[in-house]
Amino acid sequence: KTQKVHLAEASSTIVATTYNDSTTEELAEQPHFPYVELKDLVNYSTSGNYVALTFDDGPTQYTKAIVDILKNYDVGGTFFFIGNKSKKNPDTIQYVYNNGYAIGSHSMKHDNMVKLTYAQQETDLLQTTAILEGIIEEDVNLYRPPYGSFNSSTENLIQATDKKMVLWNRDTKDWQTRDAQKIIQYIQSIDAAGSIILLHESQAVVDALPIIIEHLQQQGLNIVNLK
Repeated sequence: KTQKVHLAEASSTIVATTYNDSTTEELAEQPHFPYVELKDLVNYSTSGNYVALTFDDGPTQYTKAIVDILKNYDVGGTFFFIGNKSKKNPDTIQYVYNNGYAIGSHSMKHDNMVKLTYAQQETDLLQTTAILEGIIEEDVNLYRPPYGSFNSSTENLIQATDKKMVLWNRDTKDWQTRDAQKIIQYIQSIDAAGSIILLHESQAVVDALPIIIEHLQQQGLNIVNLK
C-alpha cells in the first residue's frame, strides 16, 4: 500500500493528495522528478500508473551512466547503495543525489540480514545510513535488505529507526542473465503499472534501460522516485 503525494511534471505540478495552502511553498522546493511516498513499513509496490525503477548494489562504474540515461528521459529512479562501496566512492553518490534521484541503504557488505542478530543488523543499518547521510547531508530513510531477506528483527529495527523497507513485485533477474535483451523481454511481458522493478547496476542494464523506459512510457506510465 502506498500513497501518491506529488507529481512534478515539466509543464505543471500535480498534487495527488489533498493539501492546504500552507504546502504550496514547499512544492517549489521538491525535486524535479515525480515521486511516490511510501507509507508502509514494508513496501512491495506503488499504485496506479506509477512505476519505480530501482537499482541495487552500487555505486559501481555503471552508476553515472544509469543516472545520465534516466536524466535524458526525464524520469525518476531509486538507488540502493552498499556502505563499503559508498565510502570509497562518495563522488558517485553525490552525483546521483545532485541529479535529483532517490537514495536508499542496501547494507554495509551485502550480508543476509536473517543470519545476523538484531544488534548486528542495527549496527549494519546505522553504519550504512551514516555513510550515505554524511555524503549527501540529508536523511536516508529507504532501506532494502540484500536478497530481499528479512525477519521480525529487521522489521522491528526498521520501525524503531523510522525507516521504510523497499522490496519489489517485479524481478528482472538481470543478475542471473546479464543479458540486455532478456531484461527487455521481461519488462515487455509484464503489466508494470503500480510496480517496483528490481534491477542491478551492470552493463546489461545500461544497454537495456533506454528501451525499458521507452516501453513504460508508451504504456502511459509515470516513472517515479521513491520516498
